Amino acid sequence: MAGEHLKTLDSALEKAREHRRALAAKLAGDYNRGQTESWRDQFVQTQQAIDALLRAIEDEKALQPK
Repeated sequence: MAGEHLKTLDSALEKAREHRRALAAKLAGDYNRGQTESWRDQFVQTQQAIDALLRAIEDEKALQPK
């Protein structure tokens, strides 16, 4: 069961990383008033989600029998 949870978390982590990369590419482009700020906010939220996913993965790994 824990292995299935890890697979789900790993999949969510990869999708979040892909989203962060796409946002970074947009932020690297020309400034677009209003849109750039939105992308920046989304980038920060996505990074927070990635951090939470990484903590959840470590927690799941700690729950596995040794």
